[in-house]
Amino acid sequence: MIKLIQLAYSGGKASEALLWMILRGEIIPPAPLIVTCANPGMEHPTTHVHTSLMEERCKKAGIPFLRSNRSLYDEILAAKKLGKTRFDSPGFYTKNRETGKIGKMVQKCTKEYKIAPMDRLARGWMDANMGISKKTKRLGEKILQKWIGFSHDEWHRIKDHPCPKYVCFDYPLVNAKITTADIYAYFKANGLSAPPRSVCNGCFANDADHFKDLHDNWPTAWKQAVAVDEEVRDWSQFGIRDDVFIFSGCIPLLELADLGFKHTSKVENRCHTGHCFI
Repeated sequence: MIKLIQLAYSGGKASEALLWMILRGEIIPPAPLIVTCANPGMEHPTTHVHTSLMEERCKKAGIPFLRSNRSLYDEILAAKKLGKTRFDSPGFYTKNRETGKIGKMVQKCTKEYKIAPMDRLARGWMDANMGISKKTKRLGEKILQKWIGFSHDEWHRIKDHPCPKYVCFDYPLVNAKITTADIYAYFKANGLSAPPRSVCNGCFANDADHFKDLHDNWPTAWKQAVAVDEEVRDWSQFGIRDDVFIFSGCIPLLELADLGFKHTSKVENRCHTGHCFI
């Protein structure tokens, strides 16, 4: 029996549309609902604006809105100084110094900086409000249902991820066959502002056009992206022998800017983790 529903909210268009539908009474959760949001420390400024607005609306509606603030940005910049030898890294790109061959690192950031922090928020809520200790492993089966805001045309992102027995997943927009086009139409029909793409400033999934926009219009966000890019170039302490870049073209962001952002790459720069919530 489901005792709690956890909506994973990213500030992206699909999860925001789903949350709006709940706030407007168009989707009725069959159990108490909490909203969880993970902030990896370098989200785009406009995402912060949307997230804060939705947090206020949830509070007015009596819906708990829980934030996690484990900062991927801060941990990347501090890793070398702290002498770490292991890091749950994003899927950055590598370039062999001798051959020029390009590779891609295993992506671990989504799990460690989004999913896991939100899981801890849910367990903490259950401990404080439902009498279910966050230390116990005897929770029963499928008592926590996670709602993920994938649209119907994103059904391929649904994956059978290993999870504890007490957790199950549901995809309300997929179930209702609500597509990305339907989501944009929903925002327009209801006079709502569609959120921008929710993605970290220093994410490997950003292309040259996105970095150009940061450079031209969001100086603080651009500075964060450059700081990450410069910091990860030499990650030999983590066993990475090649140069590391956040741009798929495997050149420094500062060099990309000097080129007027006129650089393309044949390397695919998409996130494949499934539960990235963007």
